[in-house]
Amino acid sequence: MTSPGREWNRELIENIFPPDIQEVILVTNLQGLFGEDSYSWDYTSTGHYSVKSSYWVQRNIINADLRPKEVNQPSLDGLYQQIWKLKASPKVDHFLWKCVSGSLPAAANMRKRHIAKDGCCARCGMDSESVNHILFTCPYARLVWAVSPIRAPPNAKEAFSLQNHVPKLCCIVPNWLKHVYETDLSDVCLNFVGE
Repeated sequence: MTSPGREWNRELIENIFPPDIQEVILVTNLQGLFGEDSYSWDYTSTGHYSVKSSYWVQRNIINADLRPKEVNQPSLDGLYQQIWKLKASPKVDHFLWKCVSGSLPAAANMRKRHIAKDGCCARCGMDSESVNHILFTCPYARLVWAVSPIRAPPNAKEAFSLQNHVPKLCCIVPNWLKHVYETDLSDVCLNFVGE
């Protein structure tokens, strides 16, 4: 400001600030020598502070980054409907629903819910036992897939994911269950176990 305090010192502002900031500064009106400073709260229409507006600022501006953000993910509603429309036993429907909804008690889920301390697979020792690991990528699951009439892709780690394969399973399960009910699997199971 100039010495009487009524105008901006244009030369000083032009030497210090870039043009876009110069404009913002020069647009600001000065009150002069006899103007009084006052406080104003930007978050109410009157400019007066209130606890209510402070609470709003705390929740919506300051802590906005701390709130969980909405993540765009594909909807599983169609998959849930497909599972419940299966012509299979209610236990199979419920199992598939638990797999897709992430409520199967896999070690990683149990650790996340602070029920278990270890999230490793009890069978193969993998660090994080997910539902996908239990059903598709565990070496023991791969053995089960090998003797089943449903063939698994050769590269399990890249090819298998629960959301990609449950719709296919929903199409195969009714026929597969019919095959299981009509076939004596005791020989297959004994050969698998090694007896």
